[in-house]
Amino acid sequence: MAAGYSMRTLSFLTLSLCLLVGCSEGPPPEPVDPVPAGVVIPKGMPNDKWFHEHVLSSKSPVLVDFTAIWCPPCQIMKPDVHKVEKAYGDRLKVVEVDFDEHEYLSAFFRVKYLPRLIVIKDGEVVADADGGQSYDDLLEFLNPVLGNP
Repeated sequence: MAAGYSMRTLSFLTLSLCLLVGCSEGPPPEPVDPVPAGVVIPKGMPNDKWFHEHVLSSKSPVLVDFTAIWCPPCQIMKPDVHKVEKAYGDRLKVVEVDFDEHEYLSAFFRVKYLPRLIVIKDGEVVADADGGQSYDDLLEFLNPVLGNP
């Protein structure tokens, strides 16, 4: 045992380090519910039915909001995200992705910090940002892709 630390303490420290710096750069885990055969998925995107239905099949750009219930900045930003969604109307779809429930998406998009915002248009990531955003910051972030609301 290293320097008198218990195995439990060492496990906790290892897990903490993995969460801070990432444990692996390998491929993301396979999704649980794959898209049915014959459906075309843009190259490199996750083969996931939920993701395909809610994000890739959207006719308008999609703001993917990676969030978690335990993330205070995510919860603070949530009302502004909904306000932006209303401001853009049919020109923007907003989808919340729980970081813990959709680990394979979090891994695929290399989400290391929350909140994380990604804009997907025509199957491609066209914008991304880390950290909490105010309403005005969100408008500025989306402006290059969608223009003013």
